[in-house]
Formats: sequence, C-alpha cells, structure tokens
Amino acid sequence: MARNTGFSGAKCNGVSPSVPGFGNAEEGRITRQLESRYCAGCDLNGANLSERDLSGADLGFTNLSSATLRATKLSGANLNSADLSSANLYDANLADAHLGNADLSGADLSFARLNRARLTNADLKGANLKGTNLSGANLRFTDLRFADLRGADLSGADLRFADLRFADLRFAHLRHTIYNENTIFPDRFDRATPGLQCESRDAQDRRSCNLEKRVDDSVLSQFLNFRLFSCKQKKVS
Repeated sequence: MARNTGFSGAKCNGVSPSVPGFGNAEEGRITRQLESRYCAGCDLNGANLSERDLSGADLGFTNLSSATLRATKLSGANLNSADLSSANLYDANLADAHLGNADLSGADLSFARLNRARLTNADLKGANLKGTNLSGANLRFTDLRFADLRGADLSGADLRFADLRFADLRFAHLRHTIYNENTIFPDRFDRATPGLQCESRDAQDRRSCNLEKRVDDSVLSQFLNFRLFSCKQKKVS
C-alpha cells in the first residue's frame, strides 16, 4: 500500500498542514497535538506551517529543521532546544518566545518579530536577520557569527557574551543595546557607536570596556605629543 506523505485530511487551525513522510495515524496524532498547541519533541522536519496560529505553543525540542513558517504566529511559544536550522521564518511573530539553546543556524528570520524573545545560548550562525525586530531580546551567549543583521532593531537587546564575528551590522539600530568586555564584535566595529551601553560585573571591568576606544585614543595622543615634543627639542638644539 502506498504511504500517504502529506496531511491530506488533517486540519490545523482550519488549514491542512503539509508534513512529508508520515502515515495517516502519525499525521493525525501530530495534527491533534498542534491543534492543542502541545507538540514538544515532535518531528516536523520540512513541514509547511505557514500562517498558522501557534501562539503560546509548547514546541520544545521539536525538529523543525527546514520547515516553512512564513508569517506564522509563535508569540510566547516555547521553542527551547528546538531545531530550526535552515527554517523559513520570514515575517513570523516570535515576540516573547523562548528560544534558549535553539538551533537557528542558517534560518531566514528576515523581518520577523523577535522582540523580547529569549535566545540565550541559541545558535544563529549564518542566519538572515535582515530588518528583524530584536528589541529587548536576550541574546546572551548567542552565536551570531556570519549573521546578516542589516537594518535589524537591536535596541535594548542584551548582547553580553555574544559572538558577532563576521556579522553584518550595517544600519542596525543599537540604541540602549547592552554589551560587555566578553562580547565579540566584528573586526573594525566601533564600540563607541552611539547608543551602545557597556555593562559588566564590576566597576573595573565596566571601565575597561567602556574606555577601550578612549584608551586607544589616549595612546595615540601621547604618541603625537611625544612627536611634537621631539620636534620642539630639535628646534631648540
């Protein structure tokens, strides 16, 4: 008997979801779980869940790798440790979502809403975050290497201990964005960018990361003063 590879008869919020590779019994079970907003640990690899309302759903440890979630409502959802690698989350609403330890590497999150989302220790390596709303998001210990953050709203976001090597931060909004001495910015990134705020464990560390650029400027100033003094000495002699 040929195996049914789609949710042909199932409905999720009035729309038939498409999840390849499941038999009828398995499709029905997952559909019921999605309708109840509890599908923790489900295997939804490659599923098409675009424009679904999964607000507040429990999808912790769920496999959503390569899934299509365009404009899907996931506000307040639990996606802790979920696999969203290479997923399409364009224009999705993930406001206040829990994404700690989630794998979002290579995911398309462009123009998505991740305001106040918890992304501690998440993997966003190579993710498309162009125009994404990350205001107030917790990005501590997050891997943002090679991420496209052009035009992203990072106002009020917490970037302490985050790794942003090779990330593209052009035109990103950084008002009240928090970092510390362990935040790794891209090469040639100016930590004196208006709006960035340095917060550290103690006053000494705070001073070291706040004054990093000023120290460099001070060294340059001392060097120029030394050159000027040398020139004056030569003229006197």
